[in-house]
Amino acid sequence: MMAGLLAYALMSNIPKPLRGICAETIILEAQELDPRTLSVNLDADIRLPCKQARASREDPASRYGKALGAPDAPVLDREDFKDFLRDAGKQRNAELLRDRPLVIFIDKAPVKEVLPVLEALCFLVNPDHASIPFIYNALKSQNESGMHVPVRIAIAGEPAIEKAAEFFLIIRKELEDLRGKGPEFIFSGNIHFNQDEAELAMGFNLAFIDAFKNGATHGQAKYMAKRLFARDLTRAGIPEQDSLNLLGIL
Repeated sequence: MMAGLLAYALMSNIPKPLRGICAETIILEAQELDPRTLSVNLDADIRLPCKQARASREDPASRYGKALGAPDAPVLDREDFKDFLRDAGKQRNAELLRDRPLVIFIDKAPVKEVLPVLEALCFLVNPDHASIPFIYNALKSQNESGMHVPVRIAIAGEPAIEKAAEFFLIIRKELEDLRGKGPEFIFSGNIHFNQDEAELAMGFNLAFIDAFKNGATHGQAKYMAKRLFARDLTRAGIPEQDSLNLLGIL
């Protein structure tokens, strides 16, 4: 989309404790995909086991926010994000934006003005029918604006990818019946956590995939992150300064 900034917004309707584990897993996998990824937590229900960040000469973005997991993935809260956007708008700070994926966890649907900035609108949802109105309501701004951002949907809580894909097809059909013509819907995988392992990781204040590196969940997370944060080379970008101003609305 843009030569520099690639913004992905992610919403979820899964319960609070699981949402936090999913968010930390997504952040760490996104970081593995692209070490320049910057994650932003604007979802008040997400709690992350972050630590104090250590500034790095290699990446000036490391001076913002806190760090998560073994790779010290940078995570910004709302105030950190404001500081980042302000500094990134200054000409001398061009390195802050260069090939920079932004993964932004949000707890309300983006307004229509923000849509042109987004590479994709991503959803991580429960495998139940309550997820259909949740996604539908979140896409109302797309209906109003006529601006159709790609929609990527992953299923949480279902261990079998085949069943997750079946539920995705149900979601897609229901939404297409309700909305008519709209954005492209893309299945982005599934993720399932063993409850005992999740509680053990939380008890030691560890990110789940740092604690259980070789489990099935890690493979699911890798696949999901690749699908959620794939770059769409067909989308036209907008000037970076404009994109920074619009992201500040989130």
